[in-house]
Amino acid sequence: SGGIVMFFYSFINTLFAPVFVLSTSFFFLIMVLFSLHVFVKNFFSKSLSITTFFLAMALPIGVHFIMTQKAFYSILCVFALFKWIHSKDKRYLILSSSFLGYAIAIKLTGLFLFLTICFFLLFLVVRRKGKIQDALLYIAMTAILFSPLGLLNAYYYQNPIAPLTIGGF
Repeated sequence: SGGIVMFFYSFINTLFAPVFVLSTSFFFLIMVLFSLHVFVKNFFSKSLSITTFFLAMALPIGVHFIMTQKAFYSILCVFALFKWIHSKDKRYLILSSSFLGYAIAIKLTGLFLFLTICFFLLFLVVRRKGKIQDALLYIAMTAILFSPLGLLNAYYYQNPIAPLTIGGF
């Protein structure tokens, strides 16, 4: 009976996997456009948000499953960080670090956004507009959400950021 079940599973997977991946990618693409629209509308202007929405829609990008997810969580991360800067409510800081941790766990190129935000938080701390506790909380929350992937990579490849190599790894 295992051969029949495996054949059935392979048949269903072959039949529906491309549809599932494309529909999920399309869903995340719509969510990226919507979150970009809301972000620009909240922090800039409504007319600029509509322009940004249509410009982003017109970009000739491929709809890739991983990239649309990472873009979605990265935009939400920056959006929540801006909300934290304007309101100083720690919930937005934790939400931003959570979104960034998800973006890094989806694709390691999110580490570049992490470094950029760390430099920005350092700038806020040096300018006395931010607290060191907030920066450490941000880094800790992001590291906690990234740690399952980092531990998996450390176990299999002896490098927590496996595709990227640094120094003696």
